[in-house]
Amino acid sequence: DYTIDSITINGAGYDYKGLFGYINNGEVKRLTCKVIIGNTGTIGGIVAKMCNGAQIRLCKVYGSIVSQSSYCGGIVGYNGGGVISLCENHASINESLLSYNTGYTDNYYVGGIVGYMQPSITDSGCVVNKCGNYSTIVGKNFVGGIVGMASSCRDTISMCYNRGTIVANFSYGVGGTTAYVGGISGTGTSTENEKIEYCFNRGFL
Repeated sequence: DYTIDSITINGAGYDYKGLFGYINNGEVKRLTCKVIIGNTGTIGGIVAKMCNGAQIRLCKVYGSIVSQSSYCGGIVGYNGGGVISLCENHASINESLLSYNTGYTDNYYVGGIVGYMQPSITDSGCVVNKCGNYSTIVGKNFVGGIVGMASSCRDTISMCYNRGTIVANFSYGVGGTTAYVGGISGTGTSTENEKIEYCFNRGFL
C-alpha cells in the first residue's frame, strides 16, 4: 500500500486537477492520499477524469476540496467509462460560492466518490462498487453522497454507503431553481438498465 501525506493542487488554467489528471485504460490501486485541492477544472481527489475501462481500487482520500468546477468528486471528478471499487472519501467537499456568480448558468455535479458518470459510446459503462463517503458534501444543484449525477443507462452503483451530510446551496446561483440531492445519487437521467442496488444512506440531507 502507498500513502501520500500531503498534496496541494491549486490555480486556474488547468482542465483536470487531481493526483492524476487523466487516466485512459489505466489502474490506480492501494493508495491513501491527503489532499488540498481548489479552483476551477474537473476535480478529483485521486483522478480528475477516467475513461476507456480505467480502474480505481482500494483508494482513500482525506483533506479538503474547494471547487469552482462543474465536475467534482472525492475520488474521481468525471467517470467517462471505468470501475471505481472499494474506495472511501473522508475529504470535505465544498462547491465555492465564487462559482455562483451572476449570469453563470452551468450545472454543478458533486459527489463523495464521483461527480459525474457518463460512458462514451465505445465504453461498456461506469461502475461504482463497494465505496463509501464519510464527509460533508456541499454543492449547488446536483449533489450525492456517492455520485452527483449518473447520466447513462450503462451506469451501476452497487453496495455503496453514505455517512456524511449532503447539502445543496442552489439558492446562491442563478442557473436554476431546483436542487437534486441524494444520499447515494443526486439524480439520474435514464431508467432503463441503470442500476442502484444494495446501497444505504445514514447521513443527513
